[in-house]
This record gives sequence, C-alpha cells and structure tokens, in this order.
Amino acid sequence: MSIQIGPHIECSACKVPKKATNHWFRLWPYQGDSQRLGPVITIKELLPEEIASEQDLIPGEEHACGNGCLGKLVQRMAAREFGRPETATPAAMEQNEIRSL
Repeated sequence: MSIQIGPHIECSACKVPKKATNHWFRLWPYQGDSQRLGPVITIKELLPEEIASEQDLIPGEEHACGNGCLGKLVQRMAAREFGRPETATPAAMEQNEIRSL
C-alpha cells in the first residue's frame, strides 16, 4: 500500500497515478524571455517535498513516470514550443513512434 503525498499527480503521457515511492520527472516550458533564448524546456526530478499542494505546480507543468514517458513528453512539448502543434497530440506522437521503430 502506498500513501498519496500532496496533490493527485498522474503521468501526462500514460496516465498512471503517482505513488509516494515512485521516481518521476516534472517538465515545463521556460517562463522567461523566449524571444532572447528561444524555446526552452526545464526538466527536474519530481520531489514530493517540492509539491505539497496545487499552488506548487508551475503553469504548463507536465509529469513523466519514467524515461520512456519523459522522452514522449519532451518531444510533444518541443513540437508545441517550436511551432508544430499538429505533431504534439498524443495520437500524432503514437504514429511517430510506430514510424520510428
């Protein structure tokens, strides 16, 4: 049995719920001057003590349950941030994965 700590969080790619002992990632688009830097994606390990409530989540933040889902989310977020939103949908991501195998 695992205990829920903080807000309910699920993987943005595969929808599995986060449990207290899982090692996850959090990622979000850079919130600064994107004109100067261009699109930037920040990736950090998701630490339970950093997210005690919904207010601790960053706007646009997504969560990944492991390296596989992290790769999918980075690809999807990069497509959105670099101006190719049509390739950022989950269906398009699955289609691209099948083509790349």
